[in-house]
Amino acid sequence: MHDAFDDGTAYRAELPARVDEPVLSEDPILRQDLDLPDSWWEAIAGTLEKLSATSTDRVAVREQYMNRAIPEFVGIPAPAVTCWTTAHADLH
Repeated sequence: MHDAFDDGTAYRAELPARVDEPVLSEDPILRQDLDLPDSWWEAIAGTLEKLSATSTDRVAVREQYMNRAIPEFVGIPAPAVTCWTTAHADLH
């Protein structure tokens, strides 16, 4: 685990297990379409479903951010939040 602070913002990076699989992108921005098999999508969907059942009080994306960012980047009002679930915060 690594914590960092910059201009009043706190960041936390956690690496619970090392993955020896090839990376899909060298940086956080996907610069090309990925040619992933259906089995990859089924596996990530299953993993995220299991993750969503985990109880936590940690927040990765706050509603205030969504209310600002969705209109700014997508051009539509942010939808009302009707429920919250545990999710992976780094999927892009």
